[in-house]
Amino acid sequence: MAGSSPVVGDGLELISTLPAGALHHVFDYLGPRDLCAVGATCRGWHLLQGDAAANQAWSAFYEKRWAAPAGVLVAGVTWQARYGRKLRTQAAYGGRARADNLFGHRAGVRCLGLLPGRNLLVTGSADKTVRLWSLDAGMPLATSRCHSGTVRALALDEHLLVSASNLDGALRVWRAEAADAGVLFDLQRATRLYGHQGPVTTVAVDETCIYSGSWDYSVRMWSRSRLTETALLSYDDWVWSVCPRVPHLLVAAGSLAVVHDLGTGRILRRYVSCARAALHSPRVEGTRDGRLLFCGNAEGAVLAYDLRIPSEAPAASLWTGGAIVHALSFDDPYLAAALGDGSLALVNVDQAMRGGRGSSPRGGGGGGGGPAARQFPGSGRPAYCVELRDQWMASGGESEVVRCFDFTGAMEAAERAQAGRAARNAAAAEGQQ
Repeated sequence: MAGSSPVVGDGLELISTLPAGALHHVFDYLGPRDLCAVGATCRGWHLLQGDAAANQAWSAFYEKRWAAPAGVLVAGVTWQARYGRKLRTQAAYGGRARADNLFGHRAGVRCLGLLPGRNLLVTGSADKTVRLWSLDAGMPLATSRCHSGTVRALALDEHLLVSASNLDGALRVWRAEAADAGVLFDLQRATRLYGHQGPVTTVAVDETCIYSGSWDYSVRMWSRSRLTETALLSYDDWVWSVCPRVPHLLVAAGSLAVVHDLGTGRILRRYVSCARAALHSPRVEGTRDGRLLFCGNAEGAVLAYDLRIPSEAPAASLWTGGAIVHALSFDDPYLAAALGDGSLALVNVDQAMRGGRGSSPRGGGGGGGGPAARQFPGSGRPAYCVELRDQWMASGGESEVVRCFDFTGAMEAAERAQAGRAARNAAAAEGQQ
């Protein structure tokens, strides 16, 4: 009938006639890929993707995968644009990196952290010191006073740096200096936190807490504002790795990877790392939204577990290399692993997961955009730590050398190479005419 609302055969109104609020409620059930497809369906839905509610949804999508961008956000840029730009820049990990070696420590490097937004690399060593480095210049900026022993763990963000050694059980905490300071952290002035009765092997930070794990069979949580202990979790074996990933706290203790509810501390899940677990504790990482747990073990495997389902079987095998996995670091969608033979593995989790259970990339494979897994050769001496962040990868190990890989120019280099190939092909075709 002329002038009537569009209807389908059963008399229901078409979805396109629903008000904006109802459409947003429907779109809330979609992921980023499907939401982009919706925006290309019709002009009305495309315009709907630019309003405040859609911008808030894209902000949530972004923060489920990555930390919020550092610094002041540029006005007028939507979160959908930021999400798309971030996804494109992350593809740089599939390209060629500029490698560099940093010299300065007098013994092996056991832990490190990256802060590319502040051009900063921080390392901890068996020479008992923490060092700050200029990331792009590869030059040392500052050195801490000696810890009581090997610096086994550190963690940092824009406002806080935490380290721990293997003797006194204390954490050392530095707060960021004023914006006009020469370096971000003054390593000569540290606040110490006491509580552990054994060597501290792992530390982590999030927006509200500091987390520390120790050979005293415990994980302690500290308020980062008051620097006081707020909670204690106990285990039956040494703690080797701790990783807060809302809504979960991931802990490697003895042969187990343990998943806690971050708010209550309640144990939700336990996974046994491998058959040779008595020789090596697993290393744990996870997605920011708590969807996946990554576990590296003594058999050289990196396994992914889907925490949304009750199964204790891995959802996928991301890497099978043979060398012990000493550390993991995740910058969505790429996962880096430090291996016992000194090499590094870099896995595109999205590509590897498409293979499902039983898939096992080993230095190759995968679809477009680069191989699902790559391996960066080492010196043969064990690599103990690795960090992946904002198109940079850094690692340390038994050697006193810090290895850095800069992927920030990888996309431009690939585009230039592609343009060169296209020009050569065009010239060859022209010469054959």
